[in-house]
Amino acid sequence: MSANIGDEIISSYCLEHLREVFPHCLLNSVPTQIRMDSRAKQVLNRSELAIVCGTNLLASNMRTRKQWNVQLCDVRIKTKFVLCGVGWWQYQGKPDFYTKALLSNILSKDCLHSVRDEYTRQKLLEIGIDNVVNTGCPTMWNLTEDHCSHIPSNKASKVVFTVTNYKQDAVSDKRMVETLLHSYDEVYVWLQNDSDLPYLSSMVDVSRIRVIPPVLKAYDSLLDEGNIDYVGTRLHGGIRALNHQVRSIIIGVDNRAMEISKDTGLKVIPREEIDLLESIIRSKWQTEIKIPVDSITSWKHQFM
Repeated sequence: MSANIGDEIISSYCLEHLREVFPHCLLNSVPTQIRMDSRAKQVLNRSELAIVCGTNLLASNMRTRKQWNVQLCDVRIKTKFVLCGVGWWQYQGKPDFYTKALLSNILSKDCLHSVRDEYTRQKLLEIGIDNVVNTGCPTMWNLTEDHCSHIPSNKASKVVFTVTNYKQDAVSDKRMVETLLHSYDEVYVWLQNDSDLPYLSSMVDVSRIRVIPPVLKAYDSLLDEGNIDYVGTRLHGGIRALNHQVRSIIIGVDNRAMEISKDTGLKVIPREEIDLLESIIRSKWQTEIKIPVDSITSWKHQFM
C-alpha cells in the first residue's frame, strides 16, 4: 500500500484501461515499490504478461533509486515486463551501466512499451530501448476533445487545492493559498497524503479552509458538486479533477507536470511563477488537452 492517494488514482485508471484490453482475463496485482517475494515471482512466472504501471518508476540510477524495486537477479523471471504510462524520476543525467543492463534485460523486446512523456522515451532511447511510444499518462487517456469541451472556461465560486509535503516551498505555497482565499468564496484543501496538513498548518491559518480528508471518494464527491475549480501542486489531484470536468490549474513542482504539459497542453504554472496565478484564475480559457490517440491505440491493439 502507498501513503499517497495519487497512487490510488493512477491505479484506478490503469486498471480501467487494462480491463478494456483484457475483458476476460484474471488481473493479478504485484506491488512495485517493495521487493518481490517468492510468491510474487511465482505469479509473474505463470502469467502471460507482466504490465508495469506507475509514474516515477524509472531512473538513471536504479541500483539505488527503488521506486520500482527490481534487481538484476530478477531477469530470471520468465515473463518479461511491458511498460504502461511509466515515467522517469526527475531530470537526470545519462543512465548508468547498471540501469542499462537491468532495463535492457528485464523489459520485453517483443512488445511495445508505453511511457508518459517524451523525456522518458528519450531516456530509454539513450540505452538502446526503441520499442517505445509516448502515450501520455493513462490517467489522461479519457480527456478527449469532447470531454474537455464540457469543462467550464470561467472561474467558479469555489476552489479545492492541494499542497505537496515532500516538495516544500513555503513562500510560494503560502502565496498560492493566499491568492485562492482572496479569489474564491469557498476554499477547500484535499489531503493527498497525511503529512500535507501539518505542512499547510505551518504556513496559514487552516480555520479559514475546509479540509477534505485523504479519501478518494470524499474528493470525488466534492468535485461532483460542481461550480468548483482545482488549483494545486498535486499533479494527479488535478488530473482527477479534469476527469470530473473541473477546470484545473497545476502548479508545477517537478519534471512530471512540466513534461506532460509540453506534450499535452495541460495547464501548468511553474511554482516559481506563482505570481501569475491570480490573473490566470480570473481569465477565461478553454481546456485543450492533446491526447496521443494513435500511440495509445497502437499500444492497446498489440494485445488484441
